Amino acid sequence: MHSSANLRAAQAIVSARQRLLRGRIRDAAREATQPLTLRQAEERFPGSKRATIARIVKKLEAANSLNPEDLPDDRGGRPRLLTRAAVRSD
Repeated sequence: MHSSANLRAAQAIVSARQRLLRGRIRDAAREATQPLTLRQAEERFPGSKRATIARIVKKLEAANSLNPEDLPDDRGGRPRLLTRAAVRSD
């Protein structure tokens, strides 16, 4: 599971990007500003790492959600070896 600082930073980035796409990032009467960057998020959320934030942002944007429960499972790769007892019980 991801640390809370990394997850909150990634959610802030995705939220800022979504607001920019909808045209809702404004500074008073000025035009739209830039969304939150990875470096800014790393500075704003202590204990977060830029590479991890980028990985989580990619997953959140693929899931099209800000909810951490919607993230795909991280248990990929080769399946573990089963013992004979485990094979018999199945």
